[in-house]
Amino acid sequence: MLKQGDYIYYADSGVCRIDTIGTLDFVDNEEPYYSMSVLHSPFHEQLYVKVSSGADRIRPLLNETQAQQLIDQIDRIPSIPGVTERNKERLYQNMIAEGNCKNCLKVIRTINRRNHERKSRGLSPLSAEQKYLSKATALASEELSHALDVAYEHMEKWLGEILC
Repeated sequence: MLKQGDYIYYADSGVCRIDTIGTLDFVDNEEPYYSMSVLHSPFHEQLYVKVSSGADRIRPLLNETQAQQLIDQIDRIPSIPGVTERNKERLYQNMIAEGNCKNCLKVIRTINRRNHERKSRGLSPLSAEQKYLSKATALASEELSHALDVAYEHMEKWLGEILC
């Protein structure tokens, strides 16, 4: 069972801190909820998740060793195979929604490579892909920076440079 003050990864919201666990005044039931703050939300986003039904969307954060292992193999993380104009958004969305940091890194690498190819042909990046690139970069940066105790901004910049 999670406890107050724990840091977790929630669905595609990213790194969250559990502020309280208990019933909510504004809900007409006695079920306990996790009240969580999204760490890197520009809007100070607060989430309320039923303890009984939220477990499938909550996972522990990577620890320092796991994060370092992921960083050590970052050069070997492949692009997503089989990305086409027709399936790219669904693929990106599904991989990000899985809440797996390595999948976010694959999305970043894939989109950065596609952007590089487009740029070499004199074309600009596609706005739809930029949306997924931003989301995947934010989620991976949050988790890795938290696990490695590195500033979020530094991790975000580094991932953008290394995953080309």
